[in-house]
Amino acid sequence: AAGAQLRAKLIGDSKISSLNFSIDIVNGIVYLSGVARDTEEMNRVVSHARELKFAKQVVNYISLLSDQRD
Repeated sequence: AAGAQLRAKLIGDSKISSLNFSIDIVNGIVYLSGVARDTEEMNRVVSHARELKFAKQVVNYISLLSDQRD
């Protein structure tokens, strides 16, 4: 249910491609992973996660599309 609340925020944000992100929540810690098009998109996802009342901490594992590490 908590993940669905964040997913709804991401879907409602026209500047975020919500399908590119995974959300896991364990004991109030929100883990975000996926690939963002740019830093603005990544920051928006993290910001939405931090707005959740139950989020004690947000752990960002999002990488950028422009990051070409192998």
